[in-house]
Amino acid sequence: MYIARLKDESGKRHEIQEPVIMELWSRLAERGYWKQPDNPICDMDTEKEWLQAILDGINPETVEEIIIFGQEKGKVKVKLAALSDAEMAYRYDDLMEKRKKEEEKKS
Repeated sequence: MYIARLKDESGKRHEIQEPVIMELWSRLAERGYWKQPDNPICDMDTEKEWLQAILDGINPETVEEIIIFGQEKGKVKVKLAALSDAEMAYRYDDLMEKRKKEEEKKS
């Protein structure tokens, strides 16, 4: 079981649980928490590659914090991946800077 705990831009906490990592990624994308990063996705074969792809595409506009856990039946949850507040803030700043430049080009 994969569990994503995240805090959205309004500070509300959400938890998404899926038995397969691909399904977790799909739920995150459906809800607008994940968007295609600038460098497109390659084929992901391993759990580590999937986790990295999920983290790379987390949408800084809609997510303030994310932690992904893994859990096998009857076992304790294990933290598999996370983005720190600093990383999310940095991504958000980059996004806003990119938008600002695009707006300036249009003017």
